[in-house]
Amino acid sequence: MRDEDLHLDLSLVPDGGSIAMTQRVVEDLSRRILHDEDVGWRLAMVAHELLDNARKFGRGEVARLRFAIEPAPGGHSAHVNVESRSSRADIAHLKSVCDELAQSSDVQASYLGAMRRAALGHDDSSGLGLARICAEGEMALSVAVDDDCVVVHARLRVEGGRR
Repeated sequence: MRDEDLHLDLSLVPDGGSIAMTQRVVEDLSRRILHDEDVGWRLAMVAHELLDNARKFGRGEVARLRFAIEPAPGGHSAHVNVESRSSRADIAHLKSVCDELAQSSDVQASYLGAMRRAALGHDDSSGLGLARICAEGEMALSVAVDDDCVVVHARLRVEGGRR
């Protein structure tokens, strides 16, 4: 592994303590490799939001986080994957929210809509965390499903080299 590569694979019980610890680790590692405070914060936020969804909607006790930063032409590529088990209804809702965000021509408007739904008390169905990933994190989301196992993948292209 070169100094600009990073591959982290964690299996954890997504509770408040482990989510906060993982968020700090992702932020610290991102900043060390990419030398960019904003990108480090964004990647950490994404890890937090995806693990929090696994905590809220997961059926199993364990979630798996895979985090990678790899060199790419003109910069780096960063990926955050969270895998967990969930109900078919929650998976269908997750896919629906991600599809809506992917097709949105204005992710900021989608984010504001999710904030309104959350403010009205629709916290579990608002899609706020996923919309935040797209709007604040400026990341694309995708979902892969195998029976009751769901993997949410967030990816970010980081332009430029080391500072």
